[in-house]
Amino acid sequence: SVGIRVFKTYYEWTTSVFEHAWSISPEDPATIEKRMDNVIDQLRPIAQPGIDIEYGSILAEKARFLMRVKKDYNASLGILTSIAYYHPDISIVDLYIMENYFMLGEMEKSYEYALRLIASEYPSERKSLRIGIHVALEADLYDNAYQHTYDFLQKWPDDQLVREVQIRLSNNDRVGELKFLFLRNE
Repeated sequence: SVGIRVFKTYYEWTTSVFEHAWSISPEDPATIEKRMDNVIDQLRPIAQPGIDIEYGSILAEKARFLMRVKKDYNASLGILTSIAYYHPDISIVDLYIMENYFMLGEMEKSYEYALRLIASEYPSERKSLRIGIHVALEADLYDNAYQHTYDFLQKWPDDQLVREVQIRLSNNDRVGELKFLFLRNE
């Protein structure tokens, strides 16, 4: 395949080649997953532990597929936790882990990864803070959610949703319902 050749010879952008091929494939999800597994198996012997961002990103793409297409959150988490062996600093991995825990209803674990997103400002400072607010609300960590609203409004004071969340948190006004308000306006 072209992607295998790119990985072995040019290396950079390998993940983009695979992502594009898998996203436009007219094949059913089972066939796409089989192709992903074939690529991963072929590249594993030449992947470089500790420094291989491309192989780690290919694994992240497989984890995303498992999470979003197959809804197999535990299998996705298994792959995501193995990625650090190949490259310890792929920010999207924290996002995917946070999403998987969220979908599994493990909000406190999801919040741990939301904090990592805030620290790395991934995917952006604004988005990471909104994620932090939302997940803190889901985890019933209202003091933390309040702090995130404060940090957020220091930079984006005109955001009406976050302002309402902050006001209702400070007034202890139906705080258990805030996560639904937040969801509706995402």
